[in-house]
Amino acid sequence: MRGYEQYIKDVKSGKIIAGSLIHLAIDRFETLRSRPDIYFDAECVDLAIEFISNIRHFLGKSAGKRFILEPWQQFVIANILGLKWKDTGYRVCTSCYVQIARKAGKDALIAALSLYMLVVDGEASPEIACLANSRDQARILFDYITNFAKSIDPKGAAIKAYRNYVKCGANNGAVKVFSADASVLDGLNVSMGVCDEIHEFKDRKLYDVIKSSMGMRTQPLMVAITTAGFNLESFCHDMYKLSIEILHNIKTDDSFF
Repeated sequence: MRGYEQYIKDVKSGKIIAGSLIHLAIDRFETLRSRPDIYFDAECVDLAIEFISNIRHFLGKSAGKRFILEPWQQFVIANILGLKWKDTGYRVCTSCYVQIARKAGKDALIAALSLYMLVVDGEASPEIACLANSRDQARILFDYITNFAKSIDPKGAAIKAYRNYVKCGANNGAVKVFSADASVLDGLNVSMGVCDEIHEFKDRKLYDVIKSSMGMRTQPLMVAITTAGFNLESFCHDMYKLSIEILHNIKTDDSFF
């Protein structure tokens, strides 16, 4: 049984103790993939999981070991990549909010997904923009991406890591990292935007600038990933409330995970 299917089974049976929002997320996932206008592309999800398993960790006790996704991480990937519209074959999910505990591998997960979107997803000239509130936070994410890229392609034959970006020559794709205090954000044509630690974002301006640059993309993906914060007036908390309303069927937005 695939890891994400086992995760669903174990949460529903009580083998994995999970809160009500996780149960609602599982119910919603099963409802969406059973709809007549949506299909679940298990092969695409398998490909992403396999690709990520070729990445090797570079920190602490896990250094040198393959990146084997935990079942809950596979569930996140399955929601983002697996649900597709039958009439177009495009992904249902175009934006998502992922809130996880500290020290649960947030940066590693999103760096691995960013590399998959750069190399394998199939978007023409993919442009992945990784965003953080500060240069220091942006640098943490960039270090994960560059080290993961080197673990896949140590000689830089296909994926080259430079000082401020990672380039994939085969499809003219790039991963670039920006912070909220970046002076130039014009001229972007982003296919995937990642907002790291959005509970630290002062407002939603950076998020909106990146999202507005996706207009020419057929399968844009905007990812907000964060640990919890304390500011109940923040853009992050607004997105958290929206997520809960969608899970409780107060609001409907199939494109939002």
